[in-house]
Amino acid sequence: MKKLILSIAMLGILVPGFGQNNSMDTLTRKERKELRKQQSIENKKVLEKSLANRTWVLEAHTVSDRYGNTVQTSPSTNFILVDGEQAVIQLAFPHFIGYNGLGGITFDDQLGNYQIKPGKKENSGINLSMDVHGVNIGNASVMLSTSADGNARATVSGPWGWRITYSGNLVPLEESSIFTGRSRF
Repeated sequence: MKKLILSIAMLGILVPGFGQNNSMDTLTRKERKELRKQQSIENKKVLEKSLANRTWVLEAHTVSDRYGNTVQTSPSTNFILVDGEQAVIQLAFPHFIGYNGLGGITFDDQLGNYQIKPGKKENSGINLSMDVHGVNIGNASVMLSTSADGNARATVSGPWGWRITYSGNLVPLEESSIFTGRSRF
């Protein structure tokens, strides 16, 4: 018992010594707000460039169906990828059996009707609409909306009334860390 009390007392003395000084703590509220605004503007420029070059990935942290059922997912295996004229939409759950070898399905099809609608303000978000055509998925439309900090939400609507919503981070293709499964065809 004495050893336990002594250990807790020593821990209580040592823990405050490990506190680190953060440079954000020394900035005033106004300076922090201005810094966040600058970072948001710079990030929006990177996102606009990626969207215009058609080289981006939406890495989804959550996936929802049309009824609102939401599932936390792995961003490395659940994503929407655009690379030039090619679009890959992948949905994978590791505890299930699927067509792509990852417990889900991967659609690798052609991109069409790609339209970007940037926000009017410098720190506002960007909206994008595109169609995906091919043998695998048929015709599907994707409506993506992203904020200036990179948080994005995309809704994929298919020809038979199905709808899946991906929520996560929009990143340039070079910065993504995704794992693509086998395409069905």
